[in-house]
Amino acid sequence: MEADLNRRQLFLKGLAGFVGGALGWMPNELVMHGHRLGEAISVTLVLGNYVGQAILAGLIGGLVLAVELPLVVITPQIKRRLLRGFIICAVLSLFSSYFSDRIFNSVLQWGGVAFSPQGEMVHGSIIVLVMARALGWAIEGALIGVGVGVASLVVANVIKGGLGGLIGGVVGGLSFDAIAAATQGGMAARFFGFSAVGLAIGLFIGLVHELTKAAWLKVEQGRLRGREFPLEKAVVGIGRAEENDVGLFGDPAVKPRHAQIARRGHDFVLKDLSGGANVFVNGQAVSTATLREDDRIKIGDYELRFHSRKTAAGVSAPTPAARHAAPVGRAPAAGAAASPRLIDENGREFPLRADVSTRLGRETDNEVVLMMPSVSRYHAVVEPRDGGFFVKDLGSHNGTYVGGQRVSEARLHDGDVVGVGDVQLLFRA
Repeated sequence: MEADLNRRQLFLKGLAGFVGGALGWMPNELVMHGHRLGEAISVTLVLGNYVGQAILAGLIGGLVLAVELPLVVITPQIKRRLLRGFIICAVLSLFSSYFSDRIFNSVLQWGGVAFSPQGEMVHGSIIVLVMARALGWAIEGALIGVGVGVASLVVANVIKGGLGGLIGGVVGGLSFDAIAAATQGGMAARFFGFSAVGLAIGLFIGLVHELTKAAWLKVEQGRLRGREFPLEKAVVGIGRAEENDVGLFGDPAVKPRHAQIARRGHDFVLKDLSGGANVFVNGQAVSTATLREDDRIKIGDYELRFHSRKTAAGVSAPTPAARHAAPVGRAPAAGAAASPRLIDENGREFPLRADVSTRLGRETDNEVVLMMPSVSRYHAVVEPRDGGFFVKDLGSHNGTYVGGQRVSEARLHDGDVVGVGDVQLLFRA
């Protein structure tokens, strides 16, 4: 399997955080210019500091969130993400600024650190100062990361973002005083310090995301070749429209909402939503398919490869050839899994659960989606009952057949061929 880390995405997140920190330095410098540790702080200075920190956090969080998309052009979707990230991170910054200041001053007091009005340390150790600043920035960075996670609308990203921001804040806080000592000035130290904090937050948020991602798609062919799309949401949309999580732009053969990938436990299930434009997995047209490591998905002129960390961790996955090898009407090989299932003409298997019904039809909310004109929207259902399975017609236009005979309801036996419109499905018990 290819390297898990998306270096391009890490670079963009680090760059976005750096730019956010550099831009956020300006309002903070307007407030803090000429101020030294040890000087009295006015109410105006305190309020200005809160506003400056909010702008800094908003810029870092908004820019880091915006570059989660694989495009470097400005689109309405990127603008929305930037604004959402800015607002959420700026609001959280009001809380983090308060608590980080309290902790910063408490650690300095605990360590006996004191400064003259000229900003020179007269008591205490530089180690305590660095530790206090690192703790303060850790809180600031963690809440910026949490804001990025909240603004991404993915619950798992809240923890990832918080962890990444925490690490980034510590790194930036530790570097702040070293930069100040090297540059012999507060203005340069603040610029490089805030930029370093932004860089570290963006980089570590991206790194945590990369190291914890469960699955992703990589574009192997098409306009966006080389780009990667993480599969983080419960349902990931694929298509030409901007609201899709996987935006396949520039190809008229791609529908606005062409397909989706739904997460079911540890599995990722691909569904065709195109209404006949076709989705191919490993060269075969599918209406729905459970994806496995290295599966090739063809949509229009785009080809995407599916990767899963589950497989990388050692869980074996069947090869594409094995998954499509059992033709309809032929018994499975000796030793094959005997779980109840339906098998279509291409060898694709649809498992049947003993505790819930399995609905078949053309609509995408069916458990078995069959994108054929002869199949009704909600065509039939297979129900577990009395220790077996029954197929029941749902008032379909073209009828449901078992063994060539049209039925309204019938018990299924191993080897029965179920006709759903023009689709033939083999039942295996």
